[in-house]
Amino acid sequence: MRATISTLMRSDVNRMWSELLKTDSLTRVSAPILYFTPQDGQPLPTTWEVGGTYALKLSAFRVLPLGRHVIEVKVLDAGAREIYTNEHGSLARIWNHRILLGAHAGKTIRYTDQIEIHAGVLTPLIWLFAQLFYRHRQHRWKGLLAGQ
Repeated sequence: MRATISTLMRSDVNRMWSELLKTDSLTRVSAPILYFTPQDGQPLPTTWEVGGTYALKLSAFRVLPLGRHVIEVKVLDAGAREIYTNEHGSLARIWNHRILLGAHAGKTIRYTDQIEIHAGVLTPLIWLFAQLFYRHRQHRWKGLLAGQ
């Protein structure tokens, strides 16, 4: 199943792109629902790298362990303003994520998350979670961008 969630944000597309490249943005926009910590205890690099594979522990609300989640960065295209990752973990055997940025009008951008989800019989439930979770992330992005 595929989920596509899109919103308009007040930001400069270059500023948003530089924020997306930071690995700590994952935790900033996922909290307080999901938390990602490196599986091996070592900190993530400062920025995502094409070809990088990141094994993470996933938890809900910092208290409910949800198993392992692996992010493999496939595309970081500054010209197209696109990030694409192949992801998988304990809950979903496929969780591929594409982020697209596009200039809209003035200092407004269109931010889109596209997620491909395959989780066996849990796919519809996880798809529903993705619908809610990515709306939460986009709301957090708006707040973080406004506060900078």
